[in-house]
Amino acid sequence: GVRSMPDDMLNIIEGMYAQRGQAPCTLDLAALASMEPAPWAWASVTGEGELVAELASAPALPGQSWSAVLRVATPTHPQLGNGVLMRMVCPMQADAATLNRAEAEEWTACNQIGAWFNESDDQSLTTFVTFLPNAMVEEGLVQNLIFHARGRVVWVKDRLQALTKS
Repeated sequence: GVRSMPDDMLNIIEGMYAQRGQAPCTLDLAALASMEPAPWAWASVTGEGELVAELASAPALPGQSWSAVLRVATPTHPQLGNGVLMRMVCPMQADAATLNRAEAEEWTACNQIGAWFNESDDQSLTTFVTFLPNAMVEEGLVQNLIFHARGRVVWVKDRLQALTKS
């Protein structure tokens, strides 16, 4: 029924995420760039405080080059505060809604933290985005998500390859 007093869970953004988000993100991008084993062909930390990496390429689709660029930064979210933003940009034409649905329905061997979206009207850049507020950033989690990003590259390449054959 109707509650006379709202559930305290409704205060989780202000009571936990926003408070922890006031502290600077402690993710060490330089250490992240040199992690072993490396899931990427190369990685570099930019002067703007962002890790940019090319995920290890998989065999290309016919007529396409194939490598995904992973960008890891520590921006401030307007509600949640500081955290880690991961953007995996794939040079492919694909409908983001179709990929999101496929990930929900198929076994991808990847986590479900984040979503696909199209960065351009012609769907020529499809990006997988994940934001982790400071309250969720733990030792090893970002590294784990990076390996899942590599797995997601393989999954989406295989899925698109199967679609072009049918």
